[in-house]
Amino acid sequence: MNGEKILESSPGLFGKISICETVNPAIRLMKINDEIEGQAFSIPNATDFSCTLDGPGPVSASRYLYGFIIAAWLFPDKKALVLGLGAGIGVTLLLTLFPKLTLTVVEIDAQVIRLAKRYFPLIAFYEAQGRLQIIESAAEIYLENCDDFFAFTLLDLFSGDEKNHHNLQLIDKALERSPYFMANIITSEKVLPVIERAINVNELMWLRAYPSNMAERINWIMTNLNAIPPKIQEYTLFSDMESAENIMLANEYFNYILSQVNAACFYR
Repeated sequence: MNGEKILESSPGLFGKISICETVNPAIRLMKINDEIEGQAFSIPNATDFSCTLDGPGPVSASRYLYGFIIAAWLFPDKKALVLGLGAGIGVTLLLTLFPKLTLTVVEIDAQVIRLAKRYFPLIAFYEAQGRLQIIESAAEIYLENCDDFFAFTLLDLFSGDEKNHHNLQLIDKALERSPYFMANIITSEKVLPVIERAINVNELMWLRAYPSNMAERINWIMTNLNAIPPKIQEYTLFSDMESAENIMLANEYFNYILSQVNAACFYR
């Protein structure tokens, strides 16, 4: 991004973690190596919502995260599981939109947790409210030892070199803890056959987070949800906010996601 400023860097389990800011548009983001792990518009910030701490969010600058709203819409007052914290943008987005939702987040990297809490204060805010629990653990270890059950699971793990076959294996374990899941899958020519086989065998569906004319198939949402309430199409995420340029942009992303809900491929 142009005009990117590094606020802090730290070695992590999968490479260098960097917290960066851009000016135009004003965004704060987390990177692992060169891959963006989460980014939020700085305006409006947390102080415009229920959090009194100044900081970015909860409006995501990554459009794929809006796909996760669908699962939370179906279970707005339940307990859900998130595998992978990153910058916590998806987590704070959902907790802001659905005030009765509670989330358990599993993150393996202690430095990711530390930096996310420091630079994205909505995370600490929702922790203090008791609506967010962050557990430092590998996802597979947590799932093997977990006795809790959840309404749905969101899988959004950094895989370093796009080892999505490993992430896909976690879906079976996640389904033992919750009946529904949504997974952020980054595809490439190398891993696309693995994903296609998983979809064909398990009758899964996926939802585009980017227009179909893009050369690369990146950030697709894979899910086993097979029904979307018509009411979600009437939902306007930013209807009561000022129409600043960045809010209009975020709303455009959200409306794009909702437009894909009507696609025949999203229904069995």
